[in-house]
Amino acid sequence: MRLTVVKYIRTVKPKNAEGLVAQIYTQIKRDFGRVVEPFSLHSPSPRLLAGAWMASRESELTGRVPREDKEAVAASISKLNQCPYCVDAHTIMLGATGENKLANQISSGRYGSITESRTRAIVKWALATRTPDSEVLRSPPFSPKEAPEIIGTAVFYHYLNSMVTVFLGETPLPTSLPWLRGPLKRFASGLFSKAASRPKKEGESLRLLEEAKLPSDLGWT
Repeated sequence: MRLTVVKYIRTVKPKNAEGLVAQIYTQIKRDFGRVVEPFSLHSPSPRLLAGAWMASRESELTGRVPREDKEAVAASISKLNQCPYCVDAHTIMLGATGENKLANQISSGRYGSITESRTRAIVKWALATRTPDSEVLRSPPFSPKEAPEIIGTAVFYHYLNSMVTVFLGETPLPTSLPWLRGPLKRFASGLFSKAASRPKKEGESLRLLEEAKLPSDLGWT
C-alpha cells in the first residue's frame, strides 16, 4: 500500500495529530487497521472527521450484521457510484474477512454469480439505492433490527464516494497494472485481516462528539 496523495487540502499526519484528531486516529488504527486516506482527508476539520469516523464505525464495523455483508454493501455502492478507489478498498476489506471470491465478483460486476442468496439479495439492494422507486427498496432483504447498520453503511458510502472522487486518486494500491493488482490486493487484505476480525464494542466512538438531538427524519436509526 502507498501513501496516496490527497489533493487540494493538507491533512494531519498521524505523527503530528493532537487533541481530538489524535483520539480519532487511535480508534481508527485499532478498529480499522490503519489511518487510511478516506478518513485522514477529513482531518483539517476535527469535528467532521469525528462525524465521518462515527458514521463508519458504528454502522459498518460494529453490531449484529456480519462485517462481510456490510463490506459487500460498501463495495457495491462504490461500484454503482463509479468510485474505483473505494471499490478496490472495500474488495480488499472483503478479502480481509475471508470473502475473496465475493470480492472478485463485485469488483468485476458479476453479481449474478454470487451463490449465497442473502448476500446476492443485499448486493442487489445496494445497487438499487439510487433508484427510489425500486421494488427491492420497499421490501429490503434484511430485518428491521439490521436496517440501521446496513442502511447506515449505504448512506455513509454514498457520501464518502463523492469525497474520495474529489480528493483521492484511482486506487489505494501502489500501481494499477493489471498483473499486479491481484497479488497486491491479497497482500493488503492480509494487512487488515487482524483488525477486521477483532471484536469491537458498540458506541465507543460516540464520546468523540457531544450529544445532539436526533432529527425526526432519522428516527429509524
